[in-house]
Amino acid sequence: MKWYSKLLLALAFLGLFGLLAQPASAQVLEEDEESYIQQKGFFFSLEYGPYFFVARGRLANENPSLPQANIGGSSGGIQLGYRINPYFSLQFLFLTTQVPGNGQVGGANGSYMFNLSASISFVRVNRVFFYAKLGGGLQLTTPEEAYNSLLGIGVHGGLGVRWHTRLKHFSIGLEALAIIHLPLTDNGIEVAAGFGLMPTLMYIF
Repeated sequence: MKWYSKLLLALAFLGLFGLLAQPASAQVLEEDEESYIQQKGFFFSLEYGPYFFVARGRLANENPSLPQANIGGSSGGIQLGYRINPYFSLQFLFLTTQVPGNGQVGGANGSYMFNLSASISFVRVNRVFFYAKLGGGLQLTTPEEAYNSLLGIGVHGGLGVRWHTRLKHFSIGLEALAIIHLPLTDNGIEVAAGFGLMPTLMYIF
């Protein structure tokens, strides 16, 4: 397991421990529940889960020296953002995808994205919000030999569901994100793609 995967897991466990260790006084009272759900401000969140790599890109496929990628892998992210209202937020997302084994030798199977994104909630059922997310930014691709390029563009988009727990500040959820890798090569922009299914843990300050 890579160091960044260990870091994400450690942060997730710390967040879960903090959630479980909250005293009874941290519970939301019935009369405070709506104001808590309507809370806006800065937030921090973690996400980590399986990643399914579905397209390597033309250059990687045409290079016989690069072995085929494994399909299964992992994806994870750290977000810092601002919740403008219960239905709209802006965030900076550090997102990484990794495919183990032979995939590490080629096929844009390691990526590190530094993206700006927006989330819009379109359905609410009590404390549960369904939302869409879209963003993009700078991407670093490994190994560089797959496309003879380190830099590129990273784009992500998908759907998620978030449940505001009865503990103040904390919410949990699940995201399904399409992750598009666009390495910048000498012959233009290549396209590789996959999708991640990631449980999330959010803390609203």
